[in-house]
Amino acid sequence: MISLLAGIVLGQRFNIFILVPGIALALVLVVGSGIERADTLWSIVLTAVGAVLSLQLGYFLGNGIRHILLGSRNRSPANSLQGSASARRAAH
Repeated sequence: MISLLAGIVLGQRFNIFILVPGIALALVLVVGSGIERADTLWSIVLTAVGAVLSLQLGYFLGNGIRHILLGSRNRSPANSLQGSASARRAAH
């Protein structure tokens, strides 16, 4: 759940290259906590895969939310006037 929320936040703020350090950090945290709790290898692997998948899913959900919000902002009536020649001001 935490990696899904972290992915949503990363997806709204950053580009896709942020997933590489995000995945690395998630793997370090999952493996470290699994070793601390003396989990089995398969339990650690399964938890790590789940964390990485939910981080990526959250990233794509957050990215989709950002595009939906930016799309609705671009369709507002105030922005449609900015593109017309009569609504532009002189630069000087």
